[in-house]
Amino acid sequence: MDLPGVNPDDISIEAGESEINIVGQFPSSESVGPCRLMERPSGPFLRKLTFHGRISPDGVEARLADGVLTLKVPAPDMSRDPTTIEIRIEGAD
Repeated sequence: MDLPGVNPDDISIEAGESEINIVGQFPSSESVGPCRLMERPSGPFLRKLTFHGRISPDGVEARLADGVLTLKVPAPDMSRDPTTIEIRIEGAD
């Protein structure tokens, strides 16, 4: 994600089981008078990344270098044994 001029302290990243939310603030540009065309965005932003499958939120890594935010999102550990779910029968004593 291109974030030119954005301070890392102005970015918040939250990762869930299948979604990552990036919230932040582009710096306000200093212009004299009304502006008709602006090349760089300013003000708050929100970016939602939704994955079709589950991700490992604890393993997400973020790096900001030269105005580019890079996220490394590992796939979940599929090598673990499946969880067995017990079926309860209602009304049985």
